[in-house]
Amino acid sequence: MTSTLATRHQLTQHQHKVASARIGTKTSAANKPTMTHTAPAIVAPSLLSCDLANIDRDATQMLELGADWLHMDIMDGHFVPNLSFGPPVIASLRKAQKDAYLDCHLMVSEPANWVGPMAKAGASSFNFHYESDMPEGGHR
Repeated sequence: MTSTLATRHQLTQHQHKVASARIGTKTSAANKPTMTHTAPAIVAPSLLSCDLANIDRDATQMLELGADWLHMDIMDGHFVPNLSFGPPVIASLRKAQKDAYLDCHLMVSEPANWVGPMAKAGASSFNFHYESDMPEGGHR
């Protein structure tokens, strides 16, 4: 991602690859590997504590205050004991926030079962826990 990015909410696969390529390691003065990260930070506040009756208002406020993405914590009540947003909430938010980047954090036991419905609902990206149950090959 560079300063020539047209809008900060429209990240292409190429821009993700460029940002990823900027993350690397180098050797410190003490000859120990250190992480370097020259890509700009992405601000992605979670809407988990938003007022659900006013999720669009809260999302708009976060974006107006400079958020790059909206982070959606998806919980299934099994992988973690809480329940949170499901595909209907993501679809409603997508309808109201057509250009927002919805970063969906899948805190669920079987993330592969959630990707299709969440993508259809309007999720922009997914991340999940390594220790969750993933089928052989990472997809179904």
